[in-house]
Amino acid sequence: MAVKLLQKNIGFEFEIATNLSKRKLSTAFRKATGFNKVTVTDDCSIEHSSTGYRYGLEIQTAPQPAGKAHRNLKKAFKFFQEQDISTNDSTGLHVNISFQKKGYNNDISAGKLQMLTDDIKWLKRFDRLDNIYTITPKLAIAEVIDKIKKRKRLGPPDEIINTLKEASSIWNIEMNEMNIRENSVNITKLELINPYVEFRILGGLNYHWRTKEVLSATDHFSRAMDMSLGNRYDYLYKRYIERMHPTIETSTHIPH
Repeated sequence: MAVKLLQKNIGFEFEIATNLSKRKLSTAFRKATGFNKVTVTDDCSIEHSSTGYRYGLEIQTAPQPAGKAHRNLKKAFKFFQEQDISTNDSTGLHVNISFQKKGYNNDISAGKLQMLTDDIKWLKRFDRLDNIYTITPKLAIAEVIDKIKKRKRLGPPDEIINTLKEASSIWNIEMNEMNIRENSVNITKLELINPYVEFRILGGLNYHWRTKEVLSATDHFSRAMDMSLGNRYDYLYKRYIERMHPTIETSTHIPH
């Protein structure tokens, strides 16, 4: 029996190509979905003119309770399908998640979350492993761990992080890469007054036709956040570290 997820708020950032202006898109989107608070902005990273569309836009929704957000995601995808809105290799779908109990957001172990999120599985599934805007932090972590493994035996999970930090000559180079905005699991948002985690993993060609997979991935992200609290899942954390290899394609994903 699966452990019940802690209550979350979820917001989305939909990157799309469209012929609708920002104003028309905002009005139509709010009318067709249950996302009443939205912001529509230009996104220069989206390829649109070469695919026959006038605009590359991003729709950002305000956070909602998870159940409501999931229902409205389905409505959003249906709206995209009916409006001839396009998604391609340059468009992402970012999932922003926070605990409803605000204190939990401050208790998230950021490094543990990046390790316990099976981002590689979902990056491969959505063909985004090589995307420069969805860099897996496991590449940096693997390099550091591999160098430390050659120097000393790894201890319990809490000692591993301390060991990583002590290896400052390595830490300053690779570990800074864990905190960049373009990471697949962006932990920089945890520094905000209202902290949350931005999962940048999903997107790609026709992502708006993949509702079940997106919802499944979102549940996985939510569960990884739960697992990052406390020490209940430290055995998985350590198991993954022990199996890590600097070549990410040969490393095993987390056995959830």
